[in-house]
Amino acid sequence: MDEIDSYTQLIQAEKGQLRLKLMEFGTLELLERIKNQYMGHEEAKGKVIELDSRCEDVIMLSDAVILSRILGNMIKNALEAIKDGEIVTLSCVKNGEKVRISVQNPGVIPREVQLQIFQRSFSTKGTGRGLGTYSIKLLSEEFLKGKAGFTSSGPEGTTFFVDYPVSLEQ
Repeated sequence: MDEIDSYTQLIQAEKGQLRLKLMEFGTLELLERIKNQYMGHEEAKGKVIELDSRCEDVIMLSDAVILSRILGNMIKNALEAIKDGEIVTLSCVKNGEKVRISVQNPGVIPREVQLQIFQRSFSTKGTGRGLGTYSIKLLSEEFLKGKAGFTSSGPEGTTFFVDYPVSLEQ
């Protein structure tokens, strides 16, 4: 059902018909809930998802359902990119009137893949895939007034991040 809801939401977003449901929530509670949800995911077996100890609890006014879907895609991709015993780290930091939420893993994305990462239907995992990173960017930038990006290199690994205004009613 979640896959169907996600695809329906993506189609609505592409048509400009997605409606936001603003609510106030804390980022720590949101991240903790999503972390617990994905710990039971098939891709998480033998892997660890943790919250960065410096993670800040930021009260946001945004669409928690859409943000949860975005963060779920980020976590799922991070889990798929690592081996057993490796760690996915969730973080949240406030910077003025913006908040950055990030998902880090020790893997490194090859340069040729990095250049295509946010394209619709691009996937290194086979046909029928490739909507996750595309939807992260689309939903973040077109609906939540944010910015999506990533870094991927050497010993730092890969970090996908999304920057949002603390309040969409500013």
